[in-house]
Amino acid sequence: MKTLLFVTLAAFLAAPSLAFASDPPDIDTLIRELRSVRPDRRARAVETLGQIGPLAAPAVRSLTSALSDPSSTVRIEALIALQHIGPAARAAVPDLARILHEDDPDLQSGAIEALGAIGHEAIQAAPALIELLADDDESVATSAAAALTQILPEDSEDLRQAIPVLVKSLKSGDMLVRSAAVAALASAGRMAVPSLIQLVKGQARDQESAWQAAAALQGMGPAAEPAVPALVDALQSNRQKIVVHAAGALGAIGPAAKPAIPQLRKLLASDSALIRTHAASCLGELGPLADSAVGDLAAALEDADEGVRREAAEALGKIGPAAKSAVPALIAVLRGDAGAVTVHAAWALGQIGPDAVPLLIQSLGDKNLQSLIVAILGDIGEPAKAAVPLLAGYLLDPDIDPDFGREILLTLARIGPEAKKAVPILMAILEDVDNPLRPGAAYALAKLGAKQAVPLLIRALPKDDGTEMRFVAPVALVLLNPENDLYIKLALPRLIELLGDESGQVRHEAAATLARIGPKAAAAVPELTAGLEDRDPAVRSEFLAALGAMGPAAGDALPAILKSLADADYHVRYAASYVIGQLGPAAKEAIPVLQRNVQGRDEFLQIISAWALVRVDPKREGLAGECLGPLTRALKLPDSHLRKEAVEALGLLGSAAAPAAPAIKELAHDPDEAVRKSAAEALKAIEG
Repeated sequence: MKTLLFVTLAAFLAAPSLAFASDPPDIDTLIRELRSVRPDRRARAVETLGQIGPLAAPAVRSLTSALSDPSSTVRIEALIALQHIGPAARAAVPDLARILHEDDPDLQSGAIEALGAIGHEAIQAAPALIELLADDDESVATSAAAALTQILPEDSEDLRQAIPVLVKSLKSGDMLVRSAAVAALASAGRMAVPSLIQLVKGQARDQESAWQAAAALQGMGPAAEPAVPALVDALQSNRQKIVVHAAGALGAIGPAAKPAIPQLRKLLASDSALIRTHAASCLGELGPLADSAVGDLAAALEDADEGVRREAAEALGKIGPAAKSAVPALIAVLRGDAGAVTVHAAWALGQIGPDAVPLLIQSLGDKNLQSLIVAILGDIGEPAKAAVPLLAGYLLDPDIDPDFGREILLTLARIGPEAKKAVPILMAILEDVDNPLRPGAAYALAKLGAKQAVPLLIRALPKDDGTEMRFVAPVALVLLNPENDLYIKLALPRLIELLGDESGQVRHEAAATLARIGPKAAAAVPELTAGLEDRDPAVRSEFLAALGAMGPAAGDALPAILKSLADADYHVRYAASYVIGQLGPAAKEAIPVLQRNVQGRDEFLQIISAWALVRVDPKREGLAGECLGPLTRALKLPDSHLRKEAVEALGLLGSAAAPAAPAIKELAHDPDEAVRKSAAEALKAIEG
């Protein structure tokens, strides 16, 4: 959840402002249109509300009334709209359940889909949906089973009744029914795994069901771990679809699929380009565990098929530093390939890191590759410090291409204080008010910690010359020292002003900078709260992050933050949940929503919601039962910051978190020191 300020600022300095769609129609106007005497106008209004999605929640009551509209078109569109609104349409559940008993197949189908989209909030409709599992129409039975996978908890015995229906639907002659069954089985989670394993094992008898079962396991992800042996065997199938989906499932399962590596390496020599592509992709998903395949993947960079080359390059990047022997082959790709393959190779070199630097510096002499090499060095960051003298030297060229110059400045910024040898050149650029590279130099100086730039930055603050300096100057000032009260006092008014800038990127970065200031930026709370209605979800997320960084000082924003828990964009919902946790006990109003989300199908939202529940009220009765599962799973997340947050939350639960102690003890060997320290402290709190 941390803000990667320099990444997004880099995008702002290197690219034009983003374009956005027009503001959504007024919901109150659309609700009034539902009372029109003209059915076509009512139908258009309902359709538009559906397009708005969860933000159209205020219209749920009117849409529920529209389920009895004399026009069948309006009724069907109302069902679709409620489906798109999702959990926020829970008030419509009784009326939707009633429609399940009607004879109109279109309305019945629409009601099932809507109930499934509403999810756990539609639990009262589960008995009616269970009855439909026995329907003679396989489409109805499959849809009902699929809806139940969205509504019922994964460990529900009632859900077990839906699994045979979905397995049977995999043999349907209707492609749509089969596709729906695959998606529903993936959503059903662990309860469906045994049946899917049997289908994969039975590939010799029924190849169609086998590949569809593998596809369902792929959609399930890590929960499909028990299927690894069957999926490894399936990699030897003579049916391409089975091999492709088995590889996909193994990749989705992740580290537990390590036993598949030998067979995946063999598949890189398959006659099928599609199989070679998926084998490379799966190896990439296994990350550093697939280091034994580096040589095979490096050879695949010369494959005749572009897709294979692309996936091989990405896989090497995901393996990371252990793929250092592939650096020459990846640089050769930069010279000889094009398009997506080049992009993936460049990314891979950045992920490999320090061991790629010497050859990258040597390649700077190739003018056709200069900009790309400079960008890769920026991705590597501090370990690329050996390139600083050469990069700074390019900036002395009076005829330097501005785009190339900006790329160099961003790379110097990413290298950080280790690029201090470039400071004199950067200061000269900053002093030249006519130099187009001036904003980039200001930013780079801030990232280098060059406090001698402060007077020039302060001088630039009051000026609005239409250039990026109006934005970069206050950001750079804060970056130099976010704890300095004078710098904050000078920069804060401009940053608040920038929250309303016409550029979404500027709004985004102004909020990110305010987040760095934290509670001392409390004067920005009203503008940040208003910004939660911004049309750009990335901006809404960053505004939430800024409010969260202010902690209790952002208490007045709670109603708007609560509304964001139902935002149409899942990133915004994640951010809002995290902010609730940062607000702590002051956000107890959010507990019911967080409890529902802990029981939802979005595993990441489960984790954030569980963390937030603990932060809001760690002593609440029954809390451990709700949160132990998601928080324990979070201990295996690749992001060290999230592992640390999860283990700290478990520590707050005290002795109630005892079942998680074995998983916490495993963190004693975590590569991140902060995680190890937090784990030790959590164990003290749990074991006493």
